[in-house]
Amino acid sequence: MAMLKNAVQAKPNLPTSPASAISGDAQAPVVAAKNVWLEASGIGGSTPEQGKLLGGAQVRIAQRDGDKLQLVLKGWQMEEAPSIVCQAKGHQVMPAVLSDAVAATVQRGTPETEPDTGQSWVPVEMTLWSNVSDLNTNRQALWDYSKDSYQKACAGCHVLAQKTHFTAKQWIGTMKSMKRFTSFTDDEYRLIQAYLQNHSKDLGGGIKGPVQRLAAPTTARQRPPILPSWLSGWRSNSRARPCVARLQAMRTTQGLVALQ
Repeated sequence: MAMLKNAVQAKPNLPTSPASAISGDAQAPVVAAKNVWLEASGIGGSTPEQGKLLGGAQVRIAQRDGDKLQLVLKGWQMEEAPSIVCQAKGHQVMPAVLSDAVAATVQRGTPETEPDTGQSWVPVEMTLWSNVSDLNTNRQALWDYSKDSYQKACAGCHVLAQKTHFTAKQWIGTMKSMKRFTSFTDDEYRLIQAYLQNHSKDLGGGIKGPVQRLAAPTTARQRPPILPSWLSGWRSNSRARPCVARLQAMRTTQGLVALQ
């Protein structure tokens, strides 16, 4: 029984860089979900987390103060969903969710209309604080880990779909339908999905930051992304909750699916 308990509680060996390798003014992809705050004093204190960075997010380390890091994240937001950050305009590749406090401080650029959906997207930049854990200075290490995990877990049951077979949005539904057949943790699952989305049909070859949409698979008006089930109940994301509840209700008929 003890052996079984230990096996269940075992955590995956995610590809993180040692703390000594994390330095200022470096790019550092996020390996596992990280809590973030507006001020360094929030780390390790009583202040509830004010946002979350998700696996696969690309951040820049602006400065390091001991084990505390000031991080800069760039991305895109739909104007009606200020608590959700997407990696690229017109794509549901989500690197972060924000509290109202953080959403109010985001630097926003000039809105751009996505021609295939008519949806307005805004380029954004934000500065956040977090600890030095769960980062990797080599993004390719994340993709290599995710590719290997994807192949080992899925090839035993069926022929693997090429990563460029689906669009970034389609990979969300494809991964969701297969999750129940795997033992992935939320962080493993998120990394694999980020890998497949970044190398998908419309974002093929990987993207290093916010980019323009390369393909237009649909003319339907795009709705805000749906949060993963393990984030949708996040207590500090009050602005996102009504949006999430409404979209989840439409998920079946609209074909919108979440990372769960």
